[in-house]
Amino acid sequence: MRSGTHQLDPSRLPTCCAEIAGTLAEHAITLLTLESPGAPPRSLRARQTDLPGELELAIPCTLRAETPANLELHLTATIIRWSTNNNALADALARELP
Repeated sequence: MRSGTHQLDPSRLPTCCAEIAGTLAEHAITLLTLESPGAPPRSLRARQTDLPGELELAIPCTLRAETPANLELHLTATIIRWSTNNNALADALARELP
């Protein structure tokens, strides 16, 4: 399992949410669970929803995926913390996120 933590400039939040969505799409992660405080978990199909917009509206939130890679990504206005069992996805997240 690999993980990373990135500090986020709140002014870059929309760009960061788009980068997350793009990275997940590049790695064929399409079925996600979005969890945010005070709301029930929601299943999202990445290519059938505005994932960057959904992430922005749900902050603070946790995004989870199980196939084709396990992923857990916690997002606040200032921190992104992720862990995955997929080395290629870990490399992409480390490279693409601030």
